[in-house]
Formats: sequence, structure tokens, C-alpha cells
Amino acid sequence: MKEIIVAFLFLVVYNSLFGQRYEIHPSTKEAKDLIYKADSLFFENNIEESINLYNRVHEIEGYSTDLMLNLANMYSQDNDSIASFKTLNLIVDSGFIDIQYLSKNTDFSNLVKSPKWFALINRCLDNLAALTIKEGIKYIPDWACNYNIMV
Repeated sequence: MKEIIVAFLFLVVYNSLFGQRYEIHPSTKEAKDLIYKADSLFFENNIEESINLYNRVHEIEGYSTDLMLNLANMYSQDNDSIASFKTLNLIVDSGFIDIQYLSKNTDFSNLVKSPKWFALINRCLDNLAALTIKEGIKYIPDWACNYNIMV
């Protein structure tokens, strides 16, 4: 059991430290091609078209936390805070706990001054607390207790 928790925490921290975008693993070639093209457009700063392609992937693949995180990131980059918060809330509703990803991701810097941001982080903490109780975790990492929210 401890090995599973350590592996889980490693993956959470690993994703937070080595990139601000999640890697998507689609089930179809069409979705894979669309993601490749969408990511290329994103890095070429054609965010609007990238969002359109990610939404098409969402229609093909259905819900994927990683896909939705990238989509929330793109909405934020496109200064669409309403769509970004809507997407982030869907992610948190699914049990998301990666507070470090949210709090250290500078792509969300335009959202952090909103009261909605603090509510979102608090819901992530609630998810983490529920997971801790459910799994009987006795020792939680310092980052879960003393996280820093970008302000």
C-alpha cells in the first residue's frame, strides 16, 4: 500500500515539476493527429484554433483530465476566464488533487486574483482530504499542507 501511495505522489510531483502541459494518450489515430496539430498551433500562439481542435478531441475521446487541463490552460491563455474556470471546475469535480500543478502553473496567473481561484484550490484540498481518509494515509507531504498559491 505504501508503494502505491509513494508512486502516486511521485507522479503528482513529477507532472508539476517537468512541464505545464499534460501529455494526452488518445485511443484513436484521429484524436492523436488532432492533439499533435492542436499542440503545434498552441506553441505557434494560435490558441483559438488549438482550442477548437482540443474540443473536437474531447468530442471523440470523452472526458480526460489531462485533456481538460490543457484545455483550461488554453482558455486561460486566450483570456477566457469563464471557460477556464468552467473547465477547471469540471476537473476538480472529478476528484482532482494536484494543487501544485494549479498553483505553480504560470499560465493560470490571470486567474489567481479571482475569489473563484481560492474556492477551486480549497476544493482540491477537500479532494485531497477525502482521499487521505479513504486510503488511510497517515503522513501527507508538506506540499499538501503548506502550498503556495501564486498571487
